[in-house]
Amino acid sequence: MTVMFGAVVVALSLASAGLDPPQVSPPVREQASARFTAAVEAFAVKDYSQAAEDFAEANALASHPNTMINLALALEQLGDLSGAWWVLTRATRRFSDEPRSLKLANKELRSLASRTFLIHLQAPSSARVCVDGVRIPQDPAGDYRMALPPGAHTVRVGDVRLGVDGEAGTERVLGFERIEELLVPLERRAVTAMAASAAGLAALSTGLALGAVAAHGSPRTRAGLGYSAAAVGVAATGTAIALAVRARNPERRAQRASERREVEPCAPFIDPELAGQPTGLQPKPGPFTDAASSGPAS
Repeated sequence: MTVMFGAVVVALSLASAGLDPPQVSPPVREQASARFTAAVEAFAVKDYSQAAEDFAEANALASHPNTMINLALALEQLGDLSGAWWVLTRATRRFSDEPRSLKLANKELRSLASRTFLIHLQAPSSARVCVDGVRIPQDPAGDYRMALPPGAHTVRVGDVRLGVDGEAGTERVLGFERIEELLVPLERRAVTAMAASAAGLAALSTGLALGAVAAHGSPRTRAGLGYSAAAVGVAATGTAIALAVRARNPERRAQRASERREVEPCAPFIDPELAGQPTGLQPKPGPFTDAASSGPAS
């Protein structure tokens, strides 16, 4: 069964299932039906970009699980497996009381699961979580999940960057729950270390001054050594204070954060259900030709 035949099967089942809940007015239902028909026609001529946009518009007017399944199929043909997964998981949550459509959506999700790997990031709600330069939204459970094509990907949580390799059919769980407490920007750590060293030098100088006064009998010698050690101690103490202030300076931290954002921007996530466009997680989308990508059967 071809992908197109699968899409037509879902389209035909739409009429008997009803295009939307009763609260949608007849004129809006007619508009949604027209957009859906246009999407199926675009799919038939392999204009998957137009089909995805039309399915998204139809779903925005009158949300229906079959519209969302067809939108996922169009995104899959554009090479956006992440977008297809995103739309299908939403469909299963939103229409859990629609057994037939739920079965179709879960069938497609199982097919995607065998060709993608699921990354599951546990991080604070205030953290900026990015995958391949795209910001990832939180799911209803408060975590960050996304299906990705197999291979190497770059994950950023706050200022932390790491590479992740995923194999098809697997899941990777990474925990960053305490990232704000445990991870400090490198510059601040270096400055804090210098401040600690300067404070240690101040303490050492004070000890030398006291030792000089106690060990040497000559008043002139004791005075000279004491003054020298005290001077070094005062200078070291001043340096420690200055470095500590710099390490905690909020303006400096804000400046550094701004510089990091400018150097490594995180693109916004494109919600494929709303936009009918690829998520942005696929920098070079191309037609997906795997024979396993058949449309849902009736």
